[in-house]
Amino acid sequence: MDTTPLALLLFGTPVERALGRASAAALVSRGAGPRIPPPTGASGKKKARKPGGNAVPESGEARIPGESPRPARGPAGPRRLRAALRGALRWAALAHAWYVLTVALLLLVYRTVDPPVTVLMAWRSAVDGWKLAPQRNVRLAKVPVLARRMVVSVEDGKFYSHHGVDLDAILYARQVNKQVGRPLYGGSTLSMQTARTLFLVPFKSYLRKYLELIATVEMELILSKQRILEIYLSWAEWGKGVFGIEAAARRFYGKSVARLDLDQTARLVALLSSPIRYTPETLHRNGILRTRYQYLVGKYGEKKEPDVRSQDSGTDPSTAGLPASPTPEPSPGS
Repeated sequence: MDTTPLALLLFGTPVERALGRASAAALVSRGAGPRIPPPTGASGKKKARKPGGNAVPESGEARIPGESPRPARGPAGPRRLRAALRGALRWAALAHAWYVLTVALLLLVYRTVDPPVTVLMAWRSAVDGWKLAPQRNVRLAKVPVLARRMVVSVEDGKFYSHHGVDLDAILYARQVNKQVGRPLYGGSTLSMQTARTLFLVPFKSYLRKYLELIATVEMELILSKQRILEIYLSWAEWGKGVFGIEAAARRFYGKSVARLDLDQTARLVALLSSPIRYTPETLHRNGILRTRYQYLVGKYGEKKEPDVRSQDSGTDPSTAGLPASPTPEPSPGS
C-alpha cells in the first residue's frame, strides 16, 4: 500500500521536500537529472549575489525540486527596534521583581526590628539638605490612646477594616476635589502613607502611586495593623526635619507625647496634613488644618477655638464645612 499521500497529508511540507530530494538524487544517479552541487566550502566557490542580496545559482547548479527558497531577512531598523524593546521589557521585569522582593524582605525584618532610616528621611537629609531632629522610635503602648484615636479618626477612619486601600475614600475624595475645583483630598490610607514614607521619594507621579500600591499590599500581608500604626507614629513626617510623634512632641512642646494634654495632641494630629508649611502654633492660618483641629477637640474633649486674629484671608471658605475624613492631600513628602 502506498502511504505517500497519507504522509503528505499528515506532515505536509517536510515530507514533500524529502521526497523532492530523493527524486533528484535518483535522477542524478541515473544521469537523467541535474547535478546537485557540493557545499560551497567543499568546492571553494562562492555563490554570486544580485545587488538586492539574493543568491544566484552558479552555472550547472539547479535548485532541488520541492525546496522553497529562504525568505529574505527584513530591514535592520525594525529588527533593532524589536531587540531594544525586548531588552527594555526584560530590564523592567527585573527591576519590578527586585522592588517586590526587596520590599517584602524589609517588611519581614520590620515585623520585629525598627527601621534604621526611611527613604523619605534620607532624601530630606541628603537632597533637601535639612537638619534632622533626633528620631525617636516609640512603642505603640507608650502612645496615649487619645493620640492613637485622633490619628486614625482624621487620617484613616476605616484603618482596621480595609486591606490597605479604601475605595470609598478615593471616590469621595474625587467627588470633593471636583466640587472644590482643586486636588484638596487624596484618599490615602494610613498603610499607603506608611509605605511611601518607608520606601519612596517625595515626588508625585503615576509610577510612585503604582509602587506605593505594591508596597501597601505587601505591608498588609506581612505586618499587623498594630505594627503598621506603630511604624507610622514613629516615622511620619511631622515637621521640617521632624519624624515621628515623639520627636514632634519634644520639638514643639519640650516633653514626651505621653505628657501632652488634649489641646496639644489635637494640634499635633491636625498638623499631619501639612507639616512642612505650618506648626502647631500656626495651623490656624490654614482653613483645612483649623477645621481638623476643631473636629478633634469637639469630638474628644471640650471645644477650644484657636486664635483667629491672623487667619489667612485667602482661605477657601467652601472647605470650612468639610468633614475631617478622608484626609486632605498631604505635603509632597508625606
